[in-house]
Amino acid sequence: MRRSKGFTLIELLVVIAIIALLVSILVPSLGRARELARRVWCASNLNSIGKGIHMYDAEGNQGTPILADINTLADNYQDSLRMGPECKKGDLGTGAQNNLSLLVEDRSISWGHFVCPSSDVRKANRSGGNARKYGLGGDDGTGSGVRTFIAYGVQVPYNNTNGDNLCQLKVDLNAEIVIFADRGPKDASDRRTDFSPNHNGDGENIAFPDTHVEWSTAELDTNNVNTSGADDNNIYVAETKADNGDPVFSSSIWPSYDEDSLLHAWWP
Repeated sequence: MRRSKGFTLIELLVVIAIIALLVSILVPSLGRARELARRVWCASNLNSIGKGIHMYDAEGNQGTPILADINTLADNYQDSLRMGPECKKGDLGTGAQNNLSLLVEDRSISWGHFVCPSSDVRKANRSGGNARKYGLGGDDGTGSGVRTFIAYGVQVPYNNTNGDNLCQLKVDLNAEIVIFADRGPKDASDRRTDFSPNHNGDGENIAFPDTHVEWSTAELDTNNVNTSGADDNNIYVAETKADNGDPVFSSSIWPSYDEDSLLHAWWP
């Protein structure tokens, strides 16, 4: 009886080497493809939030969503986020992002729209009665401690009695102003130079008053400053304008000229 010839050890090793090479080529490509898909999903979320703001305004609410009892001339937009049974200041506090809970109460969008799939942010556990019905930060009883449940920053929506906010969030702002985006870096010292951590620092999705969204990797090569906003504006820090029109860093906590994006995101 004639026996069929099998593979030699060398031939098997060659096949294994080829497979390993193909895997090393394909796996990074698959990873990049997954991130691109997440980036598109993230952009869709921001677009939906923008449309939710317009719907809220169109339904007779007279402007951007602000929680009941918020004093927009005195309350602290940097307040920590919390959860509660109703969309009002007494339950959710005065943190700027929590005003967007009104869009869920209004059924314009869902909680999932606040989650960037590339980030470590996840939807909150809202079971167990009404104690966690609304709000975009806090302890949701899962054993993970205090967390944020929104992966996006929002243009500062309050002012103060001195009128220091020269670019307050409104639906009818200049079309070039960024009003929502992937949240900025946790460390304040990194916000002048770095992109959002949501996408591994590679860039950020930015949303405009007309609800369209763009992917931005804009920066000034001379000093590596993030310039995703209008006319090279940094969207994560306050800036003023120099005599030549260039943005200049400001230590203010308020947008300091009429096209100054200052997107606030609370980090626990």
